[in-house]
Amino acid sequence: MSKGFDETSLERRRSRIPPGRTAEDFAVPLGLEVETSPEALRFRGRAEAVALLREEFRKLARSPSGAEARVKDWTFRVQDEVPDRLEDAVIVLPWHGWQMVGTLLADVAYGYEPNPFDFSKVGYIVIFDDEGQKRPWPRPDIGVIVDGPLLPRVRKTPNVTTDSLQEPGS
Repeated sequence: MSKGFDETSLERRRSRIPPGRTAEDFAVPLGLEVETSPEALRFRGRAEAVALLREEFRKLARSPSGAEARVKDWTFRVQDEVPDRLEDAVIVLPWHGWQMVGTLLADVAYGYEPNPFDFSKVGYIVIFDDEGQKRPWPRPDIGVIVDGPLLPRVRKTPNVTTDSLQEPGS
């Protein structure tokens, strides 16, 4: 899955991720509802809670290949290789893909991305078949809906600790 990415630049990016918790500690921030369907999972809630998703997905970015996080009946798996087959309710991305998920979903809270937002819009989780057709599309997908006002845009992301604001295993 890392095709098209220079391994040196990926390692440099990974070295900038601060040490901390990993996939097994993934938790849905308080105030977010998880809406699921056979095709997608969406987080829904106030902007303050949505912004906390950045740190939760950073836990997946810190994790080794094969690590998993569970949210309701969905699995988020860290895996550098493209899977041979798609599994129901499983989203597979390399570590840097999970970093991107967290950034883009959290950016919705500040109005940098449209609301609602589905990650398949950036084309990263779409798998193409031998004929070049998207397979399946837009499944599996992950997204966010911000209810209420957005947060003011900031130049620098505030350093927020999410440990006391989480529901483990949600």
